[in-house]
Amino acid sequence: MIRIHKSANVPQVLVNKGIPATDAHKALYDANPAVYKQKYHKVNNPFKLTFDSKIYGNANVKNQLKDEQFNKCCFCENKDFDDIAFGDVEHFRPKGAYQQKANDTLSYPGYYWLAYEWTNLFFSCQICNQRHKKNRFPLVDQTLRSVDHHAPQEQTSNTLLAHPSFENPENEIGFREEIPFHKTDKGKKSIQAFGLNRTKLNEKRRKHLVEVRKNIVLSRMDLSTATQDQKDQIFALLGIHDETFLVEIINTAKLYVDQAAKKEAAFTSMVRNNFPALPQ
Repeated sequence: MIRIHKSANVPQVLVNKGIPATDAHKALYDANPAVYKQKYHKVNNPFKLTFDSKIYGNANVKNQLKDEQFNKCCFCENKDFDDIAFGDVEHFRPKGAYQQKANDTLSYPGYYWLAYEWTNLFFSCQICNQRHKKNRFPLVDQTLRSVDHHAPQEQTSNTLLAHPSFENPENEIGFREEIPFHKTDKGKKSIQAFGLNRTKLNEKRRKHLVEVRKNIVLSRMDLSTATQDQKDQIFALLGIHDETFLVEIINTAKLYVDQAAKKEAAFTSMVRNNFPALPQ
């Protein structure tokens, strides 16, 4: 994870439709708080705060999140995965209900007043969101949890998941090769909650790490000092026969390496940890 710098440009649908929808939720809750603190049941408790995905999941909202996050998942930093999956608009503080731990019974209500709040919305891959984080939002001290819209929002010092925007997750999570490790207890809980150490994700990061290394080697090649035998070996290795083409490959590698640790790239945090000298 790296820090996401969200713009103050709130998508209009969150203003025009999100604010009235939030006000409606607040009014319903204030009219009878007790019923919304219990799980919905068609007969025994037919009261439920419903959320409109056409507002928080509006194409303008999602596209702006994707643009500001460089088309990366806010948690795992997988990039350009939307050719095989749509991705989710993730509520960092869960809107409907929350859990302190993965196997806990859901507690109600969730952070309903933040369902259409721009600072609470992020673009996430479906695996991080739906299979791992789900409704988790653990706190250090649960007695200080914001239980409704009248309570102050929890301070980051009391939250146990690294916020993608309010905090710098690189202070909490590091990488040794492709494997994440925690620097703090918040980092440990974040790795667990977001599934950052899952096998297939590690494999994908490993392949990316190999690719970065290959490009670093290529970018440092100096053809002016290479013998013809050395060039022939390189041609054979790369399956090419033209030195002009090799120059293009080297120049492309230089561009790749120059971008590899910048915020726009995939798996930026991992790359920065393994290659701290690369430009950021």
